[in-house]
Amino acid sequence: MNALARLLTLTTVLLLIAAVPSIEGNSSGKHSQASSGCGCHSNMGGVTVSHNFPSSYAPGATYSVQVAFQGTSNPSGGGFNVEVSQGQLMNPGSGVQVNQQGSSATHTTSGAIVWSVDWMAPMGGTGAAIVDIAVMEINGNGANSGDGWATTQVTIPEGLPPNDAPVVSNVLVSPSPEAATTESMTLTYTYSDNDSDPESGQTTLHWYVDGTHKTAHNGKTTIQSSDTKAGEKWKVEVTPHDGLEFGTSVFSNEVLIGDVDSDGDGVLDGQDAFPDDATETIDTDEDGVGDNADAFPDDGSQTTDGDGDGYGDNPAGNNPDDFPDDANEWIESDGDGNGDNEQAV
Repeated sequence: MNALARLLTLTTVLLLIAAVPSIEGNSSGKHSQASSGCGCHSNMGGVTVSHNFPSSYAPGATYSVQVAFQGTSNPSGGGFNVEVSQGQLMNPGSGVQVNQQGSSATHTTSGAIVWSVDWMAPMGGTGAAIVDIAVMEINGNGANSGDGWATTQVTIPEGLPPNDAPVVSNVLVSPSPEAATTESMTLTYTYSDNDSDPESGQTTLHWYVDGTHKTAHNGKTTIQSSDTKAGEKWKVEVTPHDGLEFGTSVFSNEVLIGDVDSDGDGVLDGQDAFPDDATETIDTDEDGVGDNADAFPDDGSQTTDGDGDGYGDNPAGNNPDDFPDDANEWIESDGDGNGDNEQAV
């Protein structure tokens, strides 16, 4: 062959080489092969795909994903490819590359067996995302024989958007810091939610008296004065709910129940047996009649002595007066209608 012919032949070969499109070698990864698998390699089988893509996605959320394979107990290395129909692959881990579109991720070397990459889910209303995954275990013989590979496809439906828990603030019980035994207490608070979710009926209101939860008052925003006693300390715990989840519980201020003197007799209601009667404060025998008006303050069976002879008017009580209108008689022993004192004369 003359020099001109050799030159033309060499030129033709170079042109043919230049005309062949460049492809990525498998050892440095290959994009857009996940659905078809590693067809350039013979498949010895025994390999399965392992991944942690979510079972459903929250629109716009980012998930840290790991892809691996299960094969022999002592793999020499491997490769992978992930393709997503929706969302974006980003932030590739060590030994991982992502294509410009963010739709495909693959390995950069053949020495790894686990790969990581972030997947940002699509926006709301996009629908299900389809993920194709291919993995391969290599035997390290430097050829495309004796390797094992597998593929899988995952459908990830769109789930609910992430929810921000609700918040309560300005939790206040009034009057404060002290409420009289004659005053009712009222709870107020401010509810807020970043998602604009309205407050649900599942918000809990738990009242505490001297540190003990009083379940009988659960859910109340008003505590009636009849439910309180002087000296007690009241507070309430509010836990907001937005229909999806509970927020952080918040305690109110603590209110001391203070005593009053309703009838102005100088004795506080908590110590006054007759808080609405300025003429009475004590009922020693607990018969419902104050000691000032009780002719027998130490005898619960008698309260009046109409004729002042020292015997009670109640015929069923102790030492009853058989003649309640006659100060000279009080006993009639023989049933003849005449008092014993008269008959003794």
